Amino acid sequence: MLRWFSLLLLSVLVVPVSASADEWKKDYSPSGKPVIRVDANDADIRVNDWDRKDIEARIITEGYKIGPDAVRVTESQSGNQITLEVHTPRLLGLVLHRHSVRVEVSMPRQGDLNLHTGDGDIRVVNISGDFRVDSGDGNLEIRSADGTLNAETRDGNIRTSGRFDTLTLHTGDGNIDAEAEAGSKSTSGWNLLRQMGRPKRELRGERSTAAERYWNCGPEMGILTWRRVERVWITEKPRSQRGLMRYD
Repeated sequence: MLRWFSLLLLSVLVVPVSASADEWKKDYSPSGKPVIRVDANDADIRVNDWDRKDIEARIITEGYKIGPDAVRVTESQSGNQITLEVHTPRLLGLVLHRHSVRVEVSMPRQGDLNLHTGDGDIRVVNISGDFRVDSGDGNLEIRSADGTLNAETRDGNIRTSGRFDTLTLHTGDGNIDAEAEAGSKSTSGWNLLRQMGRPKRELRGERSTAAERYWNCGPEMGILTWRRVERVWITEKPRSQRGLMRYD
């Protein structure tokens, strides 16, 4: 009797998710510099440049269908501002197949981005503009960027490289690796914050003069404010709560 009850309970808890994939795509034609906002509760976001003036947004799913009762897509365009909202349903019980949602945006190199996902990774490559990027639990990777960056993740790593005017990075329990290329400058200060655990970060950049730096590490929090750009990287002293600065 107990065995039959266990089988019945298992059949109720198992969620049969289709292993098939689905795709949604739409093109946009802004007249000027685009401002793109993507808001997803559970999806990876990928943004890259291409040599066309229009913008292509694609949503690719695995194990989900796209529709009113599955992955819901809401989109709009107002002038140069494009908004894309993607809602992924929560699955309860034991899921037998892989399921994922990925948002891909191809755009001109110049454009502003506001990207948010509740539980996914975000990657931006070769875009110039103002970036606001945040994820609940995912990793953030912004490469070959040019402009200002504000990136935050609760439980993921942050890797950045490019020419920055303003750089603000915050992770709750991950690592930070930030590289500033030639031409970077500070208009309102550079701030890196890692909470929880032992601080571990690396920051590199081209040499400048009259650098003003503040570096403070504690067992629960590390804060770095970099007021100028130098070729400097920050590592952790063994058995110490203070940071170590080295120059080449």
